[in-house]
Amino acid sequence: GTAENISRLTIHRKIFSDDKVNSFLRLAAWDDEVHFIIIAGPPCQDLSRAGAKDGITRGVLRGERSVLFFHVPRILRYITETFEDRKVFHYKNVHYIVENVEMTQLNHNIFCEFLDDVKPLKVDFNSGGCSASLMSRRRLYWCSFHRKGGDIGFQDFKKLRCAHPAKMHDRSLEDILWNHGLGGYEFCDPKRQMKVVSLPTLTRFAGNVGQEKYNIRKKDESDGDVIPPPMEVIEDLMGFPDPFHHTKLDLEGKSIIEKERRKLLGNAFMVFHIQLLLLKLHDAMHRLGHENAYVKHLPQDLAQLKKDKYPDIIDLIRKFGFDKLDNATSGTLYECWNATS
Repeated sequence: GTAENISRLTIHRKIFSDDKVNSFLRLAAWDDEVHFIIIAGPPCQDLSRAGAKDGITRGVLRGERSVLFFHVPRILRYITETFEDRKVFHYKNVHYIVENVEMTQLNHNIFCEFLDDVKPLKVDFNSGGCSASLMSRRRLYWCSFHRKGGDIGFQDFKKLRCAHPAKMHDRSLEDILWNHGLGGYEFCDPKRQMKVVSLPTLTRFAGNVGQEKYNIRKKDESDGDVIPPPMEVIEDLMGFPDPFHHTKLDLEGKSIIEKERRKLLGNAFMVFHIQLLLLKLHDAMHRLGHENAYVKHLPQDLAQLKKDKYPDIIDLIRKFGFDKLDNATSGTLYECWNATS
């Protein structure tokens, strides 16, 4: 089904009735040092500049895909409440990371408020980007364990030793191509007939703005053929471990064409970013007096509290039937668990 159909009961049936999940939960106790991490990446097409029409993004309120963001705090709330009611995890041991792209200030503020005023960590928003690799990956990460947010740059990745080796040791894109058997090649921008020394954020489609830099040519043939780089090179730049064939085959073992591999990587997390966030989570778990952010208000509750400010959000939530979803089961969450387990 779709996110619009996810109710409390759905969470129980799809997640907490899974044998592997239950096996894990039986090993966890209320006071144990066991932590549960929820990672979410709502669709970004209506927020991204790459998907803008005439320079204008549709945004959370007008888009048909990114509006699914409102389901994220709702689902986070459901899962956390379930752990609490089952006496499995204290909410301080349930963490979340919500990822998205650069967006307008209005959409940014909406995201922050619906996650109870958690501010995002900003990666590659510094001049030039490319903080973790020779490829930029401009992203926002709302983290329950880092409420205040802030800018993340190369020094942060370097300190935690989770940047690409080429970035750490001042190597070039040509060195990376050489490692993949493409010695004598260089990245280039065919429109400007220029060599490229760092890459912009990869998107799903080669025709999007800025993606012309994802081409390679032989260094001594400036007028020669220009071709896209193998996706193994892109996997390398994004931090996937060697061998770089993670998007080469589907779950049934069938080969995936390069065009589809690019779409997968355009949607993917940069591995270096996740490494840094998990290290920050580790630090937060050991910090005295740490308070983990908890989604206190369901979307419709928050919109009602701020109804003078958010009339469009109230209409949207009514359209999606959020109240119906949140009352889709009777009794407490604990009773719902007993009914489905």
